[in-house]
Amino acid sequence: MSLFPEPMWSEPTRWRPSTRRPVCPTIAVHHDVPVAAPALVVLQVAGTSPRRAAHIVDTLWAKRLVKISEVEDVHDRFSRHGRNGIVLVRTLLKSRSDEMRPAESGNERRFERITGDGGIHTLRRQVDVGGDQWIGRVDFLDSEVALTVEIHSERYHTSHTARQADAARIAALEKAGYTVVVVWDHEIWGQPTSSSNGYGKRGPD
Repeated sequence: MSLFPEPMWSEPTRWRPSTRRPVCPTIAVHHDVPVAAPALVVLQVAGTSPRRAAHIVDTLWAKRLVKISEVEDVHDRFSRHGRNGIVLVRTLLKSRSDEMRPAESGNERRFERITGDGGIHTLRRQVDVGGDQWIGRVDFLDSEVALTVEIHSERYHTSHTARQADAARIAALEKAGYTVVVVWDHEIWGQPTSSSNGYGKRGPD
């Protein structure tokens, strides 16, 4: 007879992740664990933290964790029943599509938000210019006038080599007929009004 009797309860069954993949488009699987799909996360954030929604969708989009068409599908699925965040997501989708390129950096997202708040909605991001004589991909191209915006950071654009490369690039753009506006990161974060006004002075009337 044992001095320590067997417990009266049985050992709990260990949970084993299923190998089946959920069929619901709002569910993803990470390491065999079902989680909310990125497109659903966008809707959830829009409903609970509206000020963060644009940042979340652009970050997920830039990191290729979500497609805009996937966010559209989730929006359409839940809009029939009504849900917090639906109207905001619909607004965000109007200025985004899978055919567009997401902002490459936080500086670009910040500048785009500032100009949008200032009523400027003619900028397309990350556009190749030059045609047969390719010049490069500009940060922003105005869709109404021959004007480009280059976002420069002190970290990557202040060395001697970087300044030479930037000068050659700007000269090539101007030779091709573009007006080039350079906006620095310290203006975007420290002087948002001046960065928007600086664009507006050279932009369309």
